[in-house]
Amino acid sequence: MHDRTRSRCAGIRDWIQAHSTRFLLLVFVAVAAALTLRLAARGRLGLPPERGDGVGYDNIAFNLAQGHGFSVGWDNPEWRRPYEQHNSNRDYNSLLSRTGRWGTTTYRPPVFPLLIAGNQLLFGRQFVTVRVSNALFIAGALCLAAALAMRLIGPLGAVLVPILGLTDRHTLTFSGAIMSESLALFAVVLLIWLLARLLDRPSAGNAALAGSALGFALLCRSIFILWYPPLAVAVFLLVGHAQATRNRGRALTLAALFLGAAVAVPAPWWARNCVVLDAFMPLGSQGGMALPGFYSDAVWRSGKGNWVRADSWDLYDSLDRSEAYRALPGHLKERERARFGAQYAFEWIKRNPEKIPVLAWRRLRDLMQPRNGYETALLVLALGGLLSTRRSPLVCLLAGFVAINALAVMATCSAQARYLFPVRGSLYVLAAVGLVSVGRWLLVQSTRRPTKA
Repeated sequence: MHDRTRSRCAGIRDWIQAHSTRFLLLVFVAVAAALTLRLAARGRLGLPPERGDGVGYDNIAFNLAQGHGFSVGWDNPEWRRPYEQHNSNRDYNSLLSRTGRWGTTTYRPPVFPLLIAGNQLLFGRQFVTVRVSNALFIAGALCLAAALAMRLIGPLGAVLVPILGLTDRHTLTFSGAIMSESLALFAVVLLIWLLARLLDRPSAGNAALAGSALGFALLCRSIFILWYPPLAVAVFLLVGHAQATRNRGRALTLAALFLGAAVAVPAPWWARNCVVLDAFMPLGSQGGMALPGFYSDAVWRSGKGNWVRADSWDLYDSLDRSEAYRALPGHLKERERARFGAQYAFEWIKRNPEKIPVLAWRRLRDLMQPRNGYETALLVLALGGLLSTRRSPLVCLLAGFVAINALAVMATCSAQARYLFPVRGSLYVLAAVGLVSVGRWLLVQSTRRPTKA
């Protein structure tokens, strides 16, 4: 019986090895189907976004689909209707109390609102296809992560990665939420996959493709701008290490091409933001408006690494009372709030330099602290995978993304698992490597026969 089981496992392994593309396609279909069926069984497929960022994305998307451009407006009865219909528990009371048209906005990055708008243009005002799209992004991310694991540890890695993903409650949660998490995860895993290709075959084309993927990721989430410098350095070091000639000039050229493509992709959006705001704010108004939530007395007193809303301590009261401010159109109000917020945060930093390392530590602790047994096991196994194969350039790349993400969070704010989610694909692959390493060690130990005294 034991030999028969071993023979069957070997047959499955050989089939996956010989038909890797088919198997990865099967992973994609199976994960997408599982996540979609789970949403349908819970009755969530057709629900409007939960309170929070999803509502803002939906509002911009609705205005895009209506031909009003990248803008915000709360009065349209058609936009309000699904929220009114699903407000029996009064969750949307605060949202429905908003009125007026803010107009053109630069507060959000463009990709996710454009995705929702495209769904609405094709299928009408509904939320089923948006949630299914997020399930597809998760499936695509796990498929690419499985391919990376297969490169490191063979077919077993490609089996373990989707299992780790589908047993992660955060993957299950974000796959059904109308938020940018699923898209960000896919963008990051795609970037890692393309960088792995660049390490295998250093060329101008592969460097440009990987840089374009970073630019795309930035258009999904503005915080990825903080990834640009360390990733450019990582490309230079890893490509230089991967080439037998150790050609530093060639590595520097490819790193420059990578960074150039990463800038070229979002450049039109950056130019649009600068024109709209009539100021050099290529990333828009979100960063400046968010900065007081990263650096302020309120954040320090909280004792945590989370973002604290500036409105909670009436930061903008003096601005709101200004006649000149109230006379501005919505997009210029965004600009002034961003300037006001950034100035406040920078002045706070100048007055409290000794508190910056403490805030950074709080954010790192909040980001990496396991919340349950699964997260503890995932992080321990990922560390084991890193230590067992630390000489592999791909493993260094995977671990580097976790480290770069942590540095970005330390400089801004943490939201627990939400800000760790974009690099979850790296953790799944590293954990799969760690799990296989532990399994192989146990197998070796079990086959050793005790020596006679």
